This record gives sequence, structure tokens and C-alpha cells, in this order.
Amino acid sequence: MKSIALQISIATFSNLLGRAVGFFVPIVLAYVFGISRETDAFFLAYGIVTFCSTILSLPATHLIVPFVREIERDATGTQRLGKFVASILLYSAIIVSVISCLIYLVTIHWLISMLPLHTEGQILFTRSLGLFLCALPFFNLSCLLTGILYARQCFGLASLSPAIRGITMLTSVFFLKSYFWIQSAAIGFMMGEIFRSLFLFCLVNRTIEIMAPTFGLFDTALINFYKKAFFQLLAMVATAGIPLIARGYAITFGPGAITIFEYAEKLYMIPLNLAGFGLFTVLLAGWSRVHLNEGVHALNRAVSRAVAGIGALASFLSCILFLGRSWIIDVVFGGSSFTEHQFSILKDTYGTMTLGLVPNLLSQIFSRGLLVRRNTRYIFLASSMTFLTVLGALTFMVQRDEVQEVAKALVLGYWISLMAMCSLYIHEIRKGTGDAHIHR
Repeated sequence: MKSIALQISIATFSNLLGRAVGFFVPIVLAYVFGISRETDAFFLAYGIVTFCSTILSLPATHLIVPFVREIERDATGTQRLGKFVASILLYSAIIVSVISCLIYLVTIHWLISMLPLHTEGQILFTRSLGLFLCALPFFNLSCLLTGILYARQCFGLASLSPAIRGITMLTSVFFLKSYFWIQSAAIGFMMGEIFRSLFLFCLVNRTIEIMAPTFGLFDTALINFYKKAFFQLLAMVATAGIPLIARGYAITFGPGAITIFEYAEKLYMIPLNLAGFGLFTVLLAGWSRVHLNEGVHALNRAVSRAVAGIGALASFLSCILFLGRSWIIDVVFGGSSFTEHQFSILKDTYGTMTLGLVPNLLSQIFSRGLLVRRNTRYIFLASSMTFLTVLGALTFMVQRDEVQEVAKALVLGYWISLMAMCSLYIHEIRKGTGDAHIHR
């Protein structure tokens, strides 16, 4: 118990430091560039890449953990693990590079004509999207390398690595803004992910002897990984598509709407990223051991304790953030060049989003329980139900052209997600229909 608590503390504290720099990025962008049609175009491009990075991050970072641990138990684990890691990195880099090119081609030839952007906004959107998509393969490699380090119980430096991207973005903005304006942030994002992936590769190479990749298509571990990752990717497409569609609705509300939504969402995601990331990372590894060694009932007891404890803390934090929303917005964005009306909308939007903190965190607990059971199909089903709920709410419930109406639809989706994830998890535990082990 002390070991798990220490690992959670290390992972959480390291993640806090690693993402602390990222906390200042939207604040700096707000101070330097303000709110305009151009920032809307930039954040729309950033939203597309955020969508892509979100669907890649969970399968890459978390799903790979039990695979690495299982291979390590094998008698020939060292050599096999080295080949497995090399193959995963190679194949994933190729796949994500192809996907990035397809996304760019589809966007510039189809999506851009549907967006209410003027000519300069379309040019900025296209260039920013190209820079962000160039960083996507490196982001995926960083997530895979981070997951491998987590499986090896190396939480500290792996959790600190996002600071490399944040520092590079801020440096790029300060030194290149006079040449590239807000595109300097996209350049910094790309360079930061390149530096981060190289840093993590060096760390992994010190703990694992990375060998020549397996070029055959019949490696059992690779096949199983991509099978499980397929449904997890579909689930993340539905999950990450929710804020992307919300941005699409927000941009029709007038200049600055999508930027306000972006700032409110970034502020809302801070406690989720800082507190939840290290906690859920360590719990996933711990619950995997409990499930393999003690069975389903022990796993269910561990998940139930986590739901009770984290649910109580999340409820308290949600109340504090909701009641203090005006003070938080004034402190964070008080020196920016927002109008009084924009400040009012930002406060209302952020306050509404804080009501989704509890269901968001609890849904992640149940999804980790399903991940331990290897039932990614149920995760996909729950995510699809949430996506359809938010889409219906945005279509039929948004009666005013205001960003806080979009936030209300998102919160409704979070609560539907919690109910769906909880029901499917209970069904999985009772029926035992998920995969218990990785078949080799």
C-alpha cells in the first residue's frame, strides 16, 4: 500500500511539474494575441490536432502497459520485449504519418470550404494545421515511450516530459511572434514534440535493449495489441469528437466564440490533467496485478474504493471551482484585452464546465476497470452513447447563440457517459465477458 501511494505521489507530482508549463500556454496566448477571427482559425486547427492526439494518447500510453508487463514475465522476455518495442514504434510511426497526411488532404480540400473563415483565416488555418500534423507522429511516439516507461515503473521523468513541449512553445512564441504571429505557437508545438520523443527514446533505450523490429505480420503480441487498440481508438474518436463538434458549433456564434470556448475548456481540464493522470496511471498498473493475482472480486473492491474516494474529492473540488469561477477567471485572464461581455461569457462557460468534473473523473475510473478486463468494446459503446447524446443536445437543446449553451450540452454528455460506463462495468464484472489475459 505504501509502495502504491509513493508511486502515485511521484507520478502525480512529476505530472504536475511537467504540465505546469502547459498551464501558462493559453494564458500567454491570451495576453499576446487576444481574441479575434485569426485566433479562431488557429484554435480550430489546434482543436483538430487535439482531437487526433487525444484518440492516440490513451491506447498508446495505457493500453501498452499490460502488454509490456506480460512480455517481461516470459523466459525470453528481454529479447522479445526489445523486438516488440521496436516494432510498435516503427509501425505506429508509419501508420500515424499516413493518417496525418490523409487528414491534411481531406481538410484542405473539403472541410475548409465549409468553415466561416475569411481568406486570411483560411491561410492561417491551413498553415497551422500542417505544422500541428507534422508533430502528430512524434506525439504518438512520445505516448508509446511514456507507456513503456510506466510499465517499467519509471514514472518521474516520463511524467515530466510534457514540460519540454510547453517550454518550446513559449520560447517559440516569444522569439518568433514578430515573424509568424500566432503560428509561432504551432512551430513550437512541433519542435517540442520532436525534442520530447528523442528525450523519451533515450530513457527507454537505457532500460530496454531495443533490438531490430519484427517485420513479419504474425507476431502474436503485435496482433493482440492492435486488436485491442482498434476498439480503444474508436472509443477515443467518439470521446475526442465531442469537443471538436462543440468547437464547430461555437464558431458559428460569431468572432471570438471558439477562442472563449478554448480558454474555458483548457482551464477546466487543468485539474483533470494534473490530478487524474498520475493517479490513473499507477492505478491501472496496480489493478492489473490485483486482477491477475486475486481475481475479479478483488478488482471490483479496488474500483469501488476508488469511486468512493475520488468521487468525494471531485465533488468538493467541483463546488470550490464553481463558486470561485469569477475569481479564477479574473486571476488567470485579468490582464488580457477581453471586453466586459467576453469576460462574462468566459466566466459562465467555465462555471458550467466545472459541473462536469465529477462524472468525467468517475467515468475514467470505470474505463480503467474495463481496460484491466481488456474489454475495449464496452468502452467504445459507452463513448458512442455519449457522442450521440452531445450531438443531439447541440442540435435540439441549444436555443441561444452563446458558448455557455454548448458547455451545458457537454456536461450532459459527461453525466450520460458516467451512467453508461458504470452500467457496462457492472455488467462486465457480473457476466465476466471480458478478456482476462493477453493471449500469446
